[in-house]
Amino acid sequence: MSEKNLTDTFTKWRSRFLRQALRMLPSEEDAEDVLQDAFVRLWPLSERISSDQEAKALATTTVRNLAIDRYRTLQRMNATAHEPVDIADTSQEEESETEQRMAVVEEIMSRVLSPTQQTIFRMREFEQISYEQIAKQLNMQPAAVRMQLSRARKAIRDEYRHIKSKEKESDNG
Repeated sequence: MSEKNLTDTFTKWRSRFLRQALRMLPSEEDAEDVLQDAFVRLWPLSERISSDQEAKALATTTVRNLAIDRYRTLQRMNATAHEPVDIADTSQEEESETEQRMAVVEEIMSRVLSPTQQTIFRMREFEQISYEQIAKQLNMQPAAVRMQLSRARKAIRDEYRHIKSKEKESDNG
């Protein structure tokens, strides 16, 4: 399928995608942003999409997932916007806590992740590189990159929880 076919399919089903996004989002502006993001994400895949039906299915899934992500982001922003904050007191404390957490995560990464997982994790989480770009740079399939990243996140999360539970035990004991 060509880029023109993807554009035509997206244009043909645009109103459906917009309604889908509007069901989850509070404003049409947010829904429009989701559609634009979805199109941008699908554009690099246009040569690999073999039919209009496949393009429609991918666009539907992408719009849904991006709308859910946007909704969650808006919820988090609304939740934190209503909390009273004394900026002078908390900014240094939060910065210190964040630095401590990052140091723990870095230590965990070096101890429990393979070199490939460390590279993928850093590229995705710290540098915000797309799965496709990571796959291309590391000569891997995007699905393999996602799998390695998922395993890395789980290993870090499990080890971090283990460390925190030991800290709580030592504080209580």
